[in-house]
Amino acid sequence: MLVEAAKKNDRFPGFLIHDSHIFDGVDGRQIGLALKLAQSKSEQLGVQYIVAMNSDDLQKIKHEEEISGEEIFDPTEFIMSTRLSDDAGGGLFGIRF
Repeated sequence: MLVEAAKKNDRFPGFLIHDSHIFDGVDGRQIGLALKLAQSKSEQLGVQYIVAMNSDDLQKIKHEEEISGEEIFDPTEFIMSTRLSDDAGGGLFGIRF
């Protein structure tokens, strides 16, 4: 993987970020397996993996699990809730831009 090569050559910032677009049109089983691999590799390499994902993509994983009867990936412990507000103290995660 590119992350492994970059980390090995000491040219890696310590994190990898993906936007939800990477999973556009991908079925739930593949999304779950990709997240499972990313979680495993990031732990192995000691890096942080961040993905901005639409909640409907997470529902695709649950749907595939219900159909197959097998757990693919449970993202629950990795989900950070979004805090958005239009009031004066709002912003994204409490940060004003």
